[in-house]
Amino acid sequence: MQFERARHLLRRATVSWLANGSVDGMAQGEFYANAAGTLGPLQV
Repeated sequence: MQFERARHLLRRATVSWLANGSVDGMAQGEFYANAAGTLGPLQV
């Protein structure tokens, strides 16, 4: 994780998931992160 470009997002998401069971209010699904680090639902 140390060398990932999105390591700050990964850390924030992990801490949120462990503390609340959700990330940015979303408890399930597949997500993507844009360049600003905002998570959104993955739309295929």
